[in-house]
Amino acid sequence: MDSLVVGWRVRSAGVDVAHVRALAEVAGSLPPIVVHRPTMSVVDGLHRLRAAQHRGDVEIDVVFFDGTPAEAFVLAVTANTTHGLPLALADRKAAAARLIAEHGTWSDRRISTIAGLSHKTVGALRKCASGESTHSHTHRVGQDGRQWPLDTSVSRLEARRMLEDRPSASLREVAKATGLSPSTVREVRKRLEDPPPVPVDAMIALLSDPVVRSGEIKRLLLLLDLHMRSMRRRQPMIEHTPRHLVELVSSAARECAEVWDGVAERLERHGGDTDRRIPVRPAPGRA
Repeated sequence: MDSLVVGWRVRSAGVDVAHVRALAEVAGSLPPIVVHRPTMSVVDGLHRLRAAQHRGDVEIDVVFFDGTPAEAFVLAVTANTTHGLPLALADRKAAAARLIAEHGTWSDRRISTIAGLSHKTVGALRKCASGESTHSHTHRVGQDGRQWPLDTSVSRLEARRMLEDRPSASLREVAKATGLSPSTVREVRKRLEDPPPVPVDAMIALLSDPVVRSGEIKRLLLLLDLHMRSMRRRQPMIEHTPRHLVELVSSAARECAEVWDGVAERLERHGGDTDRRIPVRPAPGRA
């Protein structure tokens, strides 16, 4: 044991003395610890090492790991979140933050599985992180090793068109053709079959806002409201469109969808700039 060194400290509070004493009282040899062979650093099993030292042992069973230091850290975090003394929440968050910094292309779910957190917590940590490694990528690597695009708007549009043309196509078939996950394709299909209800309250709030009571923005919002309401009655249009007009109506519908999709994308990207360009008149009687 004199040849071993303490390696990856994933516990900010250090070893738990009570846990060490409990392990020291176990009869016989303890389960082997994991040691990074190139550096002889303990990857997993620091409490077992301290318990063996407490008993006066001079040797301990080990399993050697020959990966890179980065891979050893992943193994250390995984081991300490799946067995033994649980990691504190702060330690799991710290481990996730390091994984985000060192593996910016890994998906939130992949990191959450390693760190023992929810993928939403990992996503929040990623938003707080800074640096090129965490924000400049267009794809993420999932638990299956596949690369998944961050922006799926184009792929979703392709999936929608494929499902419209071939309603019987399987989720996996569409997913393979578009590069989306089967669950995302299922979501696209569900929206085709049962579009979300018209957000009446949101539209009323928008149309009553002083900034949009008149002018071009109000006309656009009224057009959007009319469009969304008409889509709730789309089935009669689908059933009663004459055969010789199907291609023209389909083309117009797709063009309309592309236009609104483009509007949504530009609003999300440049919403802040758009707000600054809207003139706001002061209320009567105020400077």
